[in-house]
Amino acid sequence: MAPTGPVTAPGRDTVAQPQRVFTETELEKTLLPDSTFGRRLKRGDEFTTPFESTHDQRREHWRYCLRGDEDPAWLGPATHRGTVSVAHTLRVIGNEGEAVAVQQLVSLPVASARDHLRVEQDIMRHCPSFTSDMEAGTAGEDYSVEPLEGLGDEAFLEIHETEYEGSVRTEYTAHVRVGGVLVSVAGVGGIADRDDTVRWTAHLARGVGSTLYGAGAGAGAGQDRAR
Repeated sequence: MAPTGPVTAPGRDTVAQPQRVFTETELEKTLLPDSTFGRRLKRGDEFTTPFESTHDQRREHWRYCLRGDEDPAWLGPATHRGTVSVAHTLRVIGNEGEAVAVQQLVSLPVASARDHLRVEQDIMRHCPSFTSDMEAGTAGEDYSVEPLEGLGDEAFLEIHETEYEGSVRTEYTAHVRVGGVLVSVAGVGGIADRDDTVRWTAHLARGVGSTLYGAGAGAGAGQDRAR
């Protein structure tokens, strides 16, 4: 079953309380049901963890891009922690449990959410191409960022291509900020295509806006972009 509905979601900056952070229970209520992603899927891993992003953690995650650039400013100096992340993985039935999509919500104060989204884009723009070590050799990794219009208060599409042992796999992750909530859906395993990934994320972002911020809230710039 293909995702349905418009590929838009209203922003909530005009109504979001700047320091408001939602709870794990509040975030879980907005996750998309399994049926959104297709019939032949089963629920996989689901977990909640305290969210933390530090300069050192980002440096470790992107270590293969940093050769010759020990402590780059574009990794961002800020630390974001103490909020809750919810991740939910959907796996293909009968396909050796291969994951097809991961939906995730992170709640931060609005300014922190805005800064974190900017840093993530800066990193990928500074690391468009590099090689990483794999068990049987090296893999070529390419990242690109594509703006997404009409989704939340701001949004972008992350495109990640991995070339390994003669094959290329392309994965898409759509990122949307709705007030202080970071919404993302990753189409993993090279299974989900660009359009499905963006549509799933738009559906999740609309649910975040209506459930956490109120269905009638958000009049202003964010809604204007979504029309």
